[in-house]
Amino acid sequence: AGRPQRIIPTPTYQRPPAVHKLQAKYSSFASKMPKLTSKSGVLCFGPSFFASAAFILSIFANGRCNLVSIDESNPLDRLRVNNLGLWCYEEKGSGIYWSIEGIEGDEKLEAARGIGTACMALGFCVWVFYLFAGCCRFGKNAFRLVGLLCITTCILQALVFLVLQSRVCAGGCGIGVGGNCAIASSVMWFFAGVFSCGAGKDISEAEKAQEEKEEKEEKEEGEPAVAEAEVLENEEKA
Repeated sequence: AGRPQRIIPTPTYQRPPAVHKLQAKYSSFASKMPKLTSKSGVLCFGPSFFASAAFILSIFANGRCNLVSIDESNPLDRLRVNNLGLWCYEEKGSGIYWSIEGIEGDEKLEAARGIGTACMALGFCVWVFYLFAGCCRFGKNAFRLVGLLCITTCILQALVFLVLQSRVCAGGCGIGVGGNCAIASSVMWFFAGVFSCGAGKDISEAEKAQEEKEEKEEKEEGEPAVAEAEVLENEEKA
């Protein structure tokens, strides 16, 4: 009879308990990682539309030379001034634009120019925020802060009409094309602020629901891994 063959059992590999614990910790960490896309990208569509439209209208209102129109009874009409802006004016007949430095102003005109500059600066900051809000996650407080900035810009845009009480309009002025743009921009900034605060409220509720969902998934995924690690650790001790 032949010699019996010795059967050598094949060792089975078992992952140590530390690996299971590390895997459970990684699953918990990955579930808490911030996501690039979220509900904030969808909810910001409304306020971003109004903010973009308001910013463009604000540029036309504060940067062009037709904020107000000069009446015939105004002394500036003798200087062939047809339309007047914060920084330049349009010459009657020729349509050539000249700097406003040659026209004597007062404190109210200077205040209107400073307000117009601040309005465009704040509008640019809001526009940049919504440019990134479509693909990045921002919290509710960020949207509420931007909503407050929109309301502030709305008020500043309306205060640009302080130029109507300045010396350049003492003889009579009307609202020009730029003035109509300023009115529309102020309304748009108001709606952008309201919708931005509303988006912050919706995002707050969405974040709360997402956190509850992540906690539930973390608990369901973490418990089996920890239990398996404890069983293996007890087997090794035995």
